[in-house]
This record gives sequence, C-alpha cells and structure tokens, in this order.
Amino acid sequence: MLLTLPATSAAYTIVFLDDSTLVTLEKYQTIGNKAFVTLPSGTQTEFPLVEINLEKTREINRIGVRRGLLIDRRDTKVLVSSTRANVTTMADLVREHRFGTLGSNNNEAAARMQLTHAGNLDLFAVDHTKSSRRGSADALRANMKGLDMIRFRVADGTTESRLLLDFTTNTNSEVYRAIAASAEALLATREQDHDLEALELIMATSTRLRAAQFVLTASSARALVDQKISPGDFFVQNVQF
Repeated sequence: MLLTLPATSAAYTIVFLDDSTLVTLEKYQTIGNKAFVTLPSGTQTEFPLVEINLEKTREINRIGVRRGLLIDRRDTKVLVSSTRANVTTMADLVREHRFGTLGSNNNEAAARMQLTHAGNLDLFAVDHTKSSRRGSADALRANMKGLDMIRFRVADGTTESRLLLDFTTNTNSEVYRAIAASAEALLATREQDHDLEALELIMATSTRLRAAQFVLTASSARALVDQKISPGDFFVQNVQF
C-alpha cells in the first residue's frame, strides 16, 4: 500500500531492486542475510538483504533525497509492534498542529485546519465535499483525459482561485497518470476563461491511505504538457510532506 511519510533529519531511505522505496528511522542493521529496520511508526521489521539495491540506497542517502512514492511492502513482517498502533495516516501524527488563518474558499474552520509534519497545509484535512464553483468544476471534469479507471472527485480548493482534485491511486503509474491528466486539464480549463490559479491534488489508496499531495500551478502544468519535466520528476520535486 502507498504511504507518504515525513522527511526527518534522522530518516533513511531504502531502495529495493524493484525501485520501490521505504523510509525508515535510521540505516538498516545487517544480521546474516537480513536487513533489520525501524519504520517511522515505531514498528520494527526485516527484509532479505538481497532485495535491497545497495548502490542506489547509498546514493539516495548521500544526496539526502527523502522524496518519492513510498511503498509499505506486502512482505513486511512485524517484529516489534509500534506503541502508536492507532496511527494510520500522517494526519494522525500532526493532529496537534493547527493552521491559523487562511483566505480559504473551502470555508473550513481555522481551528480545524492542519499542517503536515513539514509545515505544509494538510490538504487531506480540509472539506472535500464542498463544491461552490460548479462551472469551473464541471469544465475541469470534462477536460480530464487519459485516466482510464482512476477515480477522482472535484471540490473547492483552499482559495477562491483553486480547485481540489481527490484521486484514488494504488500504483506509481496511476499517480503519474493523474499528474499528467491534471496538468492538461488545468491548462484546457484556463483556456476556457475559467479563473484557475492552480489545482490542489491529493492522492490516496482505495483504503484511503495517503499517497501524496501537490499544488499544481499553471507554469508547472505547462512544463508537464510540453514534456520539459516528466510526471515522475514532478513528483520528486513537488510532493509535499
């Protein structure tokens, strides 16, 4: 399942041979042919050492990258359970962080607005049911192409010039397709004289585990559509923790 976790100074990123990544609290410990790690939730687990891409793992930690689509692998074995077993999403970890005032079209009460661990507005915590800009929202829906079976819904963004897209994505490719489709739809909707400064994108699995959140501006959308940047590179450079 997909899970986006915060970047912390003590975090360590493991890259596996299938290019999936996992953020742990610190570098893995090698015992025999096993790599033992502690996840950010506090859970301790192990993986076969042969499944880890050692060269990529060393390089990504050397340059300090803590971004990417993080995958809680299906073969995870829980050795020591976390003492925070009730924590299932990042929203639980940042519940005490409140967002003060915001000129918001979403009209969420300020006391309920939350920040992510890295200090970004938590787009998962705002009201995703409010839709007051029906004309712009309908145009945006009509301009969303190439999603196949990817589900999404449109809601008000956090300002009057933004809309929020809530995607259900379960794989890397679905995340990238959602980013590309959003870029094309934003530009097309703006060309139809709808006042859209940017789109706020949230992506979660079908069980509502968060995958990522972004703010997609018109300039970023143009770069994506013109293939000056790939959806994968956009993810790495713009994912918000």
